[in-house]
Amino acid sequence: MSALPSFSALPAELLSDILLLLDIPDLLTCHRLSRPIHSLISHSIALQYNLELFTANLVDGPPSHSLKSVRLRSLRDHQRAWNDVKWSDVHDIVLTQDEMSPELSAWELVGGIFAVAVGRHLRFIQLPSALRDVPTREWSIPDIGFTMKDFAMDRSQDLLVVIELSDPAPDSKFLRFHLRRLSNGTPHPRAHDPVITYGPTTVNVADAWHVVQIYSDYVVIMLQALTTLTSEVIFWNWRTAEQKTVLHGPVQSIAFLTHDLVMCAMCRPSPDPDAPEILSLDLIDLSTCPASLDIVDRSNAHTTLLLPQLSNNSEVNDPEIAIRTDYSPSYALASQHPRPFTTAAVDRLVVVTIKAFHTDLSFALFMLTSTLLDLAASRPQDPLAWGSWGPARTRMLRVDLSDVWFCYVHGMRAVVPSSQSQGTTDVLDFNQRALRKSLYHRSPDMRLQRYLIGATRVDEDEEMFERPVDTALPCRIQSFETPGLVSQENLEFMLSEDGLVLIQDDHKFKVFSF
Repeated sequence: MSALPSFSALPAELLSDILLLLDIPDLLTCHRLSRPIHSLISHSIALQYNLELFTANLVDGPPSHSLKSVRLRSLRDHQRAWNDVKWSDVHDIVLTQDEMSPELSAWELVGGIFAVAVGRHLRFIQLPSALRDVPTREWSIPDIGFTMKDFAMDRSQDLLVVIELSDPAPDSKFLRFHLRRLSNGTPHPRAHDPVITYGPTTVNVADAWHVVQIYSDYVVIMLQALTTLTSEVIFWNWRTAEQKTVLHGPVQSIAFLTHDLVMCAMCRPSPDPDAPEILSLDLIDLSTCPASLDIVDRSNAHTTLLLPQLSNNSEVNDPEIAIRTDYSPSYALASQHPRPFTTAAVDRLVVVTIKAFHTDLSFALFMLTSTLLDLAASRPQDPLAWGSWGPARTRMLRVDLSDVWFCYVHGMRAVVPSSQSQGTTDVLDFNQRALRKSLYHRSPDMRLQRYLIGATRVDEDEEMFERPVDTALPCRIQSFETPGLVSQENLEFMLSEDGLVLIQDDHKFKVFSF
């Protein structure tokens, strides 16, 4: 009886088709099976493309006439440009006289679109990318029909959510927002009700600080009372106009981790009146959340992650805590905006900033959504102490990140002022797969690239926290300088999928595109 042929003895075309059906971890296992299979994978453009997408935390774009070899070359060029921070084009965005008005109410940088709003007018600029074949494009909505307070946008759904400036009366308790098309400002056809009114609120709408975000079919608006720092956070299904839930409590910032999991940054008073406040990240499961929830009270829909304990230094009382992340909407997968590849939403970087109002103490805590999802899945009954989850799975740095130009994170990267030298900026990359590959293939010409692998310590003098904070999440750091600027001091950058945006002053922005 003859022996059965081995897997590697199959025709190369058939073997390649089989390997293309595997998920990437299984494909990597096959890569180590034998020399013939290793050679096949190494020489297959389609398989190499899939492997490099996985390593770069990207997903493939929609089918097109573009050959896989062209996409692979574009992907490698795009990753090389980011790894070396080598842009291919520089251009300016200059605000008009009207846009420089004191009434300038809001701006956004989402999905590669930079937008500014002033009064009743909005302007949108699509940032270009030569490597992903994205052209510069500009459009505007001259008059939205009312004075705006704030807005959010999601290109993948052609959705623009605009909060109307409320009645300035001191007892104003009603909030009104509009659901429009991002492309032209008309009422969105998929919205059951294009204008939604909410109230009465528990805070004065006119004096409250507003935050509006979009995630899939959710629109969430946070109203924070500036005097008491208590918040009301309302979630709607924007398509059906159905109110999902309302959160109440000392919430300072919010961010979606998944469709049904939201993270809230909290600053609670301690049960001990002589002790400092308690900082935490609270994970709320919207699928099991009641219609109204006091977030200070624990529930089955609730996971609490404690942050390092604050010191008794009176100057750090009532710190500001904020969450920054980018939702990476799959706008590139829409047929009207095809892109060869785009950032994956499966895992991404989350940045939590902690600042003391009365000092220059400012820290940033970097973590991955995969870590937070693992912790939420464990459903701990009690709050998780910082030491049980934070030191090994986060990275804390002493760095002052902007409260105004806060789009400094995208995908797995963040752009921050360098701690090494004045006038230098760092791109931090927390993509663990790419980091391991970079360490393995490290070349001697990476002179401005360095790595944080082991544990590092911040706040050794215990100014902000009760004791020094040690953290160890690995990251890769690429430093860069911006030649041709009059001053290299106090540079502030924003980050998008295809480049960097330098804020030169309140009316001029310089775009470095890849």
